Amino acid sequence: PTTALALHYRRHSMESKLARAALDGMTAVMISDASHRIIMVNQEFENMMGYSTKHTQGWNAHNLIFLPEDLESTLNIW
Repeated sequence: PTTALALHYRRHSMESKLARAALDGMTAVMISDASHRIIMVNQEFENMMGYSTKHTQGWNAHNLIFLPEDLESTLNIW
């Protein structure tokens, strides 16, 4: 049990470090859930798009990325 807990903590710690590195990088990053609702964006995304995490939380990522007239046809391809 102790070994499993240590491995879980180590994996979680590594995932946290990777997430932090992605968010702190020079590339715009948007994180969304399985329903494509925006959870978080990084500073570079805010600089590029002009929207903060606070402003975009809960938005559907598709509506931010695709033009309304292109959304349906794009989703049909996927």
